[in-house]
Amino acid sequence: VKLLLKTLVERDEEELSNEIFERRTKALQIRIQEISSLEDILSVDIFDQKGNLMAKTEGHFNHDPVDFEFLIEMMNQPSVQIVGEWKQRVLVYSKELSFLGEKTGFILIYFNLEKLDAIQQKTMLIFAGLLTVMLLVMMGLLNFILSKTILAPISSLVENSTAILNGNYEIQIQQKQSDEIGHLAH
Repeated sequence: VKLLLKTLVERDEEELSNEIFERRTKALQIRIQEISSLEDILSVDIFDQKGNLMAKTEGHFNHDPVDFEFLIEMMNQPSVQIVGEWKQRVLVYSKELSFLGEKTGFILIYFNLEKLDAIQQKTMLIFAGLLTVMLLVMMGLLNFILSKTILAPISSLVENSTAILNGNYEIQIQQKQSDEIGHLAH
């Protein structure tokens, strides 16, 4: 998301800087409406180099007014915050706008993280489900292998030994393995 917003701003940075420098608020308004038309962008604010608001998207998303210290503090360091009247989780992306090395202003973009959070939650549930299924299959397979290679031969040996102990000397103990269980059977 950060890379998407960075690319989006860098694509229009020259035009935005020129419009800020020439104080063309109508052009800025049109440009930020175009930017905010992308899915999940809630709001776009443009400030001049002194931190004065020049253009802002109009719509359903309302956030607290931004002061100049916040802009400087947030510069090029996107952060996730809970903002707005509906207390949404949003990524607040800010970038200093400049043209030919001269700072002209700032852009502040609010990006809704609810869909990404839902996708992340769904992915975690799928991963947990797959891990659980894999563990259950492994446990079943391990149980089957242990039963066939260790428990069944020992149970057979115990049964035959108990029969011999009870006086049934005609029983032949089958020696199927050449390991410790096979040596006991011999």
